Amino acid sequence: MLCLAHQGVAQEQDRTTEEDVDHAGIIRSWTDVNRERGRRIYDAHCVSCHGYEGAARLPDARAFNRDELRAGGDPYTMWLTLTEGFGQMVPQVQYTPEERYDVVHFIREVFIRGPNRDQYFEIGDEYLEALPEGTPREDLVPPDGHPRDYGPVLTSQFRREVNRAMTFDLGEDVFASYDLHRMRQHHVWDGFLTLSQTQHMRYRGERQPFPDGEPLAGLQTYHWAYGADFDAAPENSLMQGLENSKSMGPTDSELMLYNGHYLDGRTATLSFSVLGREVLERPRVHRLDDFVVLENVIRVAPGETALQLTAGAFAG
Repeated sequence: MLCLAHQGVAQEQDRTTEEDVDHAGIIRSWTDVNRERGRRIYDAHCVSCHGYEGAARLPDARAFNRDELRAGGDPYTMWLTLTEGFGQMVPQVQYTPEERYDVVHFIREVFIRGPNRDQYFEIGDEYLEALPEGTPREDLVPPDGHPRDYGPVLTSQFRREVNRAMTFDLGEDVFASYDLHRMRQHHVWDGFLTLSQTQHMRYRGERQPFPDGEPLAGLQTYHWAYGADFDAAPENSLMQGLENSKSMGPTDSELMLYNGHYLDGRTATLSFSVLGREVLERPRVHRLDDFVVLENVIRVAPGETALQLTAGAFAG
């Protein structure tokens, strides 16, 4: 919900934020690409309040193509309103400074420039030189930052291959991802799990998590047998025949059933059943001088059904 309004003088520029933003540099570099990015954000999050065609949908929201802008139409003031929030709108800091300026650019050029020309602020060199200074974008060095702590496991999609995965951060820069519909280790790699374009890092995540690193040789084949062989488990009867299922849905609970997981500090234990026998499994890793050892601690409940597990496959 974006309500662009701000109390005060339109060209008030003595207010600053803690963000290091090259305001003048961003505004000078505006192109149609920025306007299109702003349109996508507006269509997703702003239109529900501000609408199109001069029909704002909230009493306090501005219809940008006909209403007077309470804080004026200069880009910096509009950007500050998005950054600080106003009225019913919370600060829109889920967007980067550049994305907030993209929205401003779209509103100015599409709604204000033509239909509401009296509110259109002409940008000149004097105005740009008076804006708060920031580090030029070409000189910015990405901060080291600190990774978010999601705990030892994260449930999500995994690329486009698994729609219900649990990824273990095993330490030693080793990750293992399980397919929870099949209780198999889908991918084990040396590196990191990249979440930069997911909902975990962005307000609107548009991509799935994916591995950033090299798969560990021989450790990509770890799964249970669903009877006498290691053929892939069939889809649940409710999933059969669905277009694009690609064997990504659950199998029948008599074959495999995921119960959940238990957390214990920086480790986690999976709970599931295979052919009716309850299983607890905890993966662990040991990094030696020349190679990585993946250890799986498994506890299987008593039962009459024999279980089979393949733990790896090496070439040759």
